[in-house]
Amino acid sequence: MFNREATCLYCHQLEEWIPPENFIVDESYYFEEIESPDADRMLYAISLSQGIKGFLVDTCGVYTDNISPAMVQKLKLNELK
Repeated sequence: MFNREATCLYCHQLEEWIPPENFIVDESYYFEEIESPDADRMLYAISLSQGIKGFLVDTCGVYTDNISPAMVQKLKLNELK
């Protein structure tokens, strides 16, 4: 499992920070919450350069202003707006 940070992902399995150039988004899925748009979520299937696979569950549109351009590009957040 991964957590999104401002400039990277945090990998719980490795207990390491993973910069955008060291991971690939294999697939992503958008889950819309009709009753509460603030609850919309993205699920990302992530592969690391070391061969480890995992997932990231992230809120949509919340706190996207505080992440690096490289993370925006990697997670394709600009396509969600």
